[in-house]
Amino acid sequence: MPNLKRHDPTSPDLPAILALIRQSFAFMDGVVSPPSTVHLLTEESLRDTATKAEVWSPGSPIIGCMILTPKDDMLYLGKLAVADHVRGTGLARVLIDHATERAAALGLSGVELGTRIELTGNQRAFEKMGFVEVERECHPGFDRHTAIVYRRAVGAREKGQLCPKIQTATPAKWPRKKRPETRSWPRKPVKKALSSCIQVRAKANPPPPLA
Repeated sequence: MPNLKRHDPTSPDLPAILALIRQSFAFMDGVVSPPSTVHLLTEESLRDTATKAEVWSPGSPIIGCMILTPKDDMLYLGKLAVADHVRGTGLARVLIDHATERAAALGLSGVELGTRIELTGNQRAFEKMGFVEVERECHPGFDRHTAIVYRRAVGAREKGQLCPKIQTATPAKWPRKKRPETRSWPRKPVKKALSSCIQVRAKANPPPPLA
């Protein structure tokens, strides 16, 4: 497990973190609507964020990062990014597990994050890591859902574990409706069916008498 490092506002790694965030979120251009807020992030605003929130990465070189911000009873995980050449190595899970540990250390119920409605791959990945959908939101000016809010309880590691505050409100698995019973009719053999058709046609249209 890599040693994670928290960056303060004076960290010399913040420009590299900003570059990684921009690179990791670039694929969303033209995919999500409205555009990602990553375009509003600057080095100055990231340093300001580091004074109010927690900016983490697995040390240097910068191959992953996240920003953790207390939000009511949850710890909000934002700008989760992993370098292309280390995707699929489990680094995102390491970062998310660390976020859950930080939530526990701060006395919070769990971790909250959001993803766009169009990013179905992200949704499946978060659900596999124990996150549960709790809400769908609309960005200002939109009359449709544009984002999904997920939460994972402190201590949750597997799919379907819920935060205590939503345990009674959102079941892990909704009961499936029983499918109506269907009768399967036996199929006639093809040769027999064709033979029957020939016989019926022969009776309906007998051949003309021989001259």
